[in-house]
Order: sequence, then C-alpha cells, then structure tokens
Amino acid sequence: MNNFIKFMIGSLLILLFSCDAGTSSQGADSNSVKKKAAKIQSTNVAKYTAIPKGDGEFKRGEFDKTHLTQVTYFKESGQTDKKYWYSKDRKIVSQMKVSHGKTGLDSLAVIKNEKMAVKKKLVYKLDDQGKKIATAYFDPKFKLKKTHTFGYNTNDDLIQETERDAAGNIILTTTYIYDQNREMIGMKSIKGKGTVVSEEKYEITKRDNKNNWIQKYVYTNGEVSHLINRQLGYY
Repeated sequence: MNNFIKFMIGSLLILLFSCDAGTSSQGADSNSVKKKAAKIQSTNVAKYTAIPKGDGEFKRGEFDKTHLTQVTYFKESGQTDKKYWYSKDRKIVSQMKVSHGKTGLDSLAVIKNEKMAVKKKLVYKLDDQGKKIATAYFDPKFKLKKTHTFGYNTNDDLIQETERDAAGNIILTTTYIYDQNREMIGMKSIKGKGTVVSEEKYEITKRDNKNNWIQKYVYTNGEVSHLINRQLGYY
C-alpha cells in the first residue's frame, strides 16, 4: 500500500506540474476565502434558482425555495477544514473532511454521501504561502478522474481555474473577474479551447457589518439565474 501511495503521489505531481506554466485551490473553494481584517471561520451558503416568467425570461424576486445549503468551516489559516451539504429539510446529503499534513500530501479530502459511503477523494497541492494551486479528483479506489489547477494575480486573488481529464486534456477553463476593490464581480467558462459555455455577473445587494457580502444576484448569460444568501461566522 505504501508503494501504491508513493506511485499515486508521483503520478499526480507529474500530471499537475505539466499543466500550463501560467496556471499556478474554495475553484472556486476554489473559492478561497478572501483575506480581510476579520478571519472567516464558517460560511453558510444557500443558492436559490430563479423561476422563469411566462415569456421565458427570469426576473428578480421569484425563486425556487428547493435548494441545497452548503456549510464550510475554515481553519484560522484560511484553509478548508470540513464542508457539509444539506437538503431543504436540513438532512446531510454529502460531507467532506480535509486532513492536513499527510506524508507526501499537502491535504487529502474525502467526500461521503448521506450513507457515509466514500464518493470521491481529493488531493490538494499548496504553494509556500498555503494557497491551493492544484486539486486532483479520485474515485473511492484512488483512480484519477480529473484535475483542477489554479492561477492567481499579484493580490493573490483567484483569476483562473483549469479543469482537465485524467489524460491532461482541457475540459473547462474558468476566468474570474474582480473590481477595483478586489470583489469578484463575474466569471466566464470556456469549454475545451474555445466555446463559451457560461458567463456570470454578480450584483451584491447586502453586506454585513464587516463589509463582506451576504446576498447577491447571479446573472447567467445576461439573465437573472440565482439568488445567493450567505451567513458568515468569524474568529
């Protein structure tokens, strides 16, 4: 088993670092939590889907109440510790626990379903500053399924995420857009090497007393598609 793990790690590193040189982890986790004065301990995110009107267009104000809630807990360093996905009736449908400091690994995350059966395993690669620069997705038997690599700007904001299959072929490239205040205001996803499959813009409508957003509208390809409410816990 030790030899297998060493082989897996070596194969992962070869694959990840053969990716684009310009591509340097909460995708968004990649979505790493933005570093602000107040350290975020947890996020509770509910995403509601807009209901189309009779003309087929999505309008603000009417959203489907059936949704999944995602709750994430972070260490003081900003790294993800654990994550839970809840159904509308507050039942856990999936959960993830991250183990840090494994021999030869920066982080190993195991995702389980509601029956506690392993669904997939994730291996994170971190840089010297602790930023996630690559994620490898494995099935329960540790067979590589795909990888994500992440690139950052000089402010350490995530600006690009590239998804590849097990052979290293590009599946999806996502670019993240920020305003002058380093607030993410949009994203664009391109399939393979050219076809735009999704383009989102974000409108923040509420903030908490620490100036972090707690509500925003998502516009997909020009139409309102989702409402996101977020509760934040702090250290």
